[in-house]
This record gives sequence, structure tokens and C-alpha cells, in this order.
Amino acid sequence: MATEQAAPAATLRPIRLVGPAAAGGPEADGAWAAVHRAMTGEGTAVVYGTVADWQHPVPGEPDLAALLGRESERYEAFDQPAEQVRFAASRRLVKHTAAAVVGALPEELDLGHRPSGGLYVRGVGRLSVSLSHTEDLMVVGVSRRGQLGTDVESTGREVHEATAALCCSPYERAALKELAPELRGPALLRLWTLKEAYTKAIGQGLRFPFTQFGFDLDGERPRLCWPDGRPREASLWHIETHLVPEAYRISVAVAETTDGTPAATVLDPAIMAAARRAGAVSDQ
Repeated sequence: MATEQAAPAATLRPIRLVGPAAAGGPEADGAWAAVHRAMTGEGTAVVYGTVADWQHPVPGEPDLAALLGRESERYEAFDQPAEQVRFAASRRLVKHTAAAVVGALPEELDLGHRPSGGLYVRGVGRLSVSLSHTEDLMVVGVSRRGQLGTDVESTGREVHEATAALCCSPYERAALKELAPELRGPALLRLWTLKEAYTKAIGQGLRFPFTQFGFDLDGERPRLCWPDGRPREASLWHIETHLVPEAYRISVAVAETTDGTPAATVLDPAIMAAARRAGAVSDQ
């Protein structure tokens, strides 16, 4: 894949993501210290933890209904106990991460849902939150810099080459064919997580066809590009992908939009305007 030309310098300093940091449970002080440092210095942090580590109440935690707040009804709606356990664990991780940022108790925070399905903390408009999970692993990203999306997949997940026709641009499909057969699966999984993270960040998720944009993976970090491989110039998007020791691939997309100007995307501007209007109505 060809390396993207450097984009024009942003008016604000570039983002340097800190993390992902392992959060081995609510009392993992090292992770929260890393979150504090990341948010103070860079404005963005990513943590991950397992359902096993986060499924149990912590000392001093109120009852589960008080912790979940308005989401208690969603918890009760799950038919399977395992689904309830996973849901409660994910909300503990989200709320403890957000609480470490805003200086509150987890049970004091109330989570809301955007039209796209993404989470936000009610009353904390400048904080973007993204939750992803697969199998037993959960990932939470928080940012004061702007739009944020995360995704995680197990590196053991089998990805068939036929998937490329569904999720890759023409440029990406051609580049995958140039790789050795044993490298195509991992490269395709990497692309999938990047696309999930990016489309979550722009509030579209799987509704936006993955074939309509791509990534150049040959540079120091992934770069957003058009379907034919041309770089998406003047973009303030910062995109990273990481392998963590637990054998998972985590990808993060965050935009530099703290000046209130939405980041340029590969979406039609009219679609983005409609999505923002829908979000404003839902928050009222």
C-alpha cells in the first residue's frame, strides 16, 4: 500500500494516544493513574479489562440498580444471566473510567444513548465515550479532544478472504492480494477493526458501507483514504491500532475537534448534518 502524503499541520497540537492500558478491576490504581496522565497531557485515553475482572461489585459500591441508574431496565430486559453479567461489567468499566476523568463517583454518572447507539455521559458534553467488547474483553475510550470510536477483535478470530469483498475498498483488495496468503487474514482483521472504530466515531457504525473508504497501512500509523487509495487530505483524524498481550486487536479513531468544528470525514456533508440534528433533538 502506498504511503499517504503528510496532511497540512493542524492548528491544534497532534494527538498522541496513551494506552491501551489494562484495567484489571475497579481497584487497579495503576490504570486510573495512567488515565489521569493521559487526559491531562493528551486529552484521550483507552483502557481495557475483562468481564471476569469487572463482574463483581466493589467495596462501597451501591446496589446494582443505583449504579446502573436509567439503564436498569435494559439490564432487566436481558433473558440470559450471562448477558446481564456482561452488561453490568461493561457499565462498571465505563463509569469507573469516566469517573476517573471527571472526578466523580461512578454511581453519580448517568449514561445516555445517541441515535447511533453510542454512549455519552449526561451533563458532560465535552467528553466522548466509546465502548467495544468481544468475547471476555471490554475496551473503553474517553476523549476531550473530539469524536472517538473504538473496536476490539480476538486475533484468533477466523477471517475469510471472501470478507474482503464486503468490507474492503478496491484499493485495499488489491493491496491484500499482494500479501503472502498467511498475512492476509491478520491484515483483514486489522482493517475491519479500523473501519469499525472510524464509523463508530462518526456516528454511523455498520450503516456506512465499509467499501466506501479505506486505510493505507504502510505508514507509521494507519491513514484514512478514499476507495481508490487517494489520501484523505487535511483530515484531523488520528487513528491507531494495537495488539495487547491478551491476544486481541484494539483500534481507535479520534478526531481533533475541540474548537467546535466537526472533523472532515469521508461521508457526504448532508448526511453528517442530519446525524448532528438528530443527536441534538435526542438530547433535549
